Amino acid sequence: YCLCIFGLTGGIDEPGTIITRTEYNRRYNRNVTDSYLVADHWKDDEFNLRPALVLLCFDSIILGCITIASVLCLLTAYHIRHSQAISERSRYLHRKLLITLAVQTILPVMLVYIPYFSILTLPFLNIPDYGLTAACTSLNSTFPAVDAIVVVLLMTDYRRGLYSMFPSCVRKNRTHSMSEMTSAHSPK
Repeated sequence: YCLCIFGLTGGIDEPGTIITRTEYNRRYNRNVTDSYLVADHWKDDEFNLRPALVLLCFDSIILGCITIASVLCLLTAYHIRHSQAISERSRYLHRKLLITLAVQTILPVMLVYIPYFSILTLPFLNIPDYGLTAACTSLNSTFPAVDAIVVVLLMTDYRRGLYSMFPSCVRKNRTHSMSEMTSAHSPK
């Protein structure tokens, strides 16, 4: 928040804000006059250091989070594999949980970190986004649902719980259907 407020611009009459407001109006046919945060890296064809430093902080945070999560995952896998103090069953459960946690870490990297890293960094490098900016909201919105689906698919207890909900509904319907058939065809 502080990086955005103190490091970026967005005044109503600033050239970067006017360009952003015009582009937003062109894309979405809505005129939003306020609440823009603009990182105008190349203001008047001159390099602007402040937004570049903010971008460096953002990218460092993103890459730092990915690096820390990756290192911790690899270290945990190593210690699970080489531990002498746990049984094979416990080792299997730890490995399975680690795989689930690794997938839960990879999902936000793919659906949140990489899109945001790209839409923040590509304009600085003067590379077009090829529609990634428009897709970013959709990618972020799918993350919670995909995360829940992955947990259900990878965790046996959750998967069994989900399966147990559906056969009971099917059994009730079958029982109900059989009773209807029996009563419909019974001699009167």
